[in-house]
Amino acid sequence: MKKTLVIALLISCLIFTTALAAPTRQRSDSFTLTDAELLAVQPLLNTVAFAAFQKDILSYAGDSAPDQALVEGVLLRALEERMFPVELIDLAVTLTDQQVGEMAAQLFAWQGIAGIQEPLCPCIKRVAGGLRFDLSGQPDFIGVYAYDAVKTPEGQLHIQGDVYQLSGIEGLAEDVPEDSILWLGHITLALTPHQNAPGGYVLSSYEISETYQATGLIQFFDEENGFELAYPDIFPVIEAPPEPGQPLALESADEKARLGVSFIPGTLSELEAAWQAEGAASTVGINEFGQLTYKTPGEMRLAMPDEMLGACVVLSLVYPQERAHEFGLYLEFLMNSFVVYAFAAG
Repeated sequence: MKKTLVIALLISCLIFTTALAAPTRQRSDSFTLTDAELLAVQPLLNTVAFAAFQKDILSYAGDSAPDQALVEGVLLRALEERMFPVELIDLAVTLTDQQVGEMAAQLFAWQGIAGIQEPLCPCIKRVAGGLRFDLSGQPDFIGVYAYDAVKTPEGQLHIQGDVYQLSGIEGLAEDVPEDSILWLGHITLALTPHQNAPGGYVLSSYEISETYQATGLIQFFDEENGFELAYPDIFPVIEAPPEPGQPLALESADEKARLGVSFIPGTLSELEAAWQAEGAASTVGINEFGQLTYKTPGEMRLAMPDEMLGACVVLSLVYPQERAHEFGLYLEFLMNSFVVYAFAAG
């Protein structure tokens, strides 16, 4: 038994490590951008998300000129992202007022943005005939992992994504390990084609509809009950694993979300039939990991069989519906890490 346990743990750790190398949600079936198109608009997505979080401006409707604070934040980050071919001297860029206006017109769909006469940010100084942007701050990198992208008949691009932060490094979310990334929130953006803009699009509007709570993942191994998972740290650390066959029940600090593991007698097929009978509002099926999944507004479940026990190990997540994007991302962490050993509870 001990030897089998060690082998199973080694295999599961390899699976777990691979999963943590790509801690992102799956892209939707309606995602229409090619890799090249996504890479072209990625700097604009990152720039908008950075300015939104740094300036605490969580939405811009696009029906009026953007606030000066947002314009400054987007311009500053666009220069840091090297979206424009400008000369960098002593980690600073000096631009004429005309250049600033032209750059703003290549970033925002709203044209005729007023010039910046009195900068709000201390890192922007007025000089003769223009502005000096100090890029020496080196703030943490903020980016957008786009998981849904749809083009309208009019050519506008609508993107949904998860905003993330990296400390000391820059990179795509799918290429960095989980322990280096902090997920900040959910963003939707509307981009309009513009032939002179970097990447071919300008910003029409955006909204950060949810800000996320988790600052990391807690890895949990339960050898007695034969399963493991990594769950968001909005739930408490498990001080002592449950006794064999005893359910696991966790609640978030705000008492609005619950995470649990239970053991239901029967086969996966029997459980699937039972879940399907619960009602038409739910979606039930087998995912790419061989897990039985149940999804309905406010609740998600995963199940794996334990043939030796003659039962299914069921992971359940109940959450507030107004935070569906946040918990949809957490479910990805759970699906990637939820492993049931072949000899669970045995």
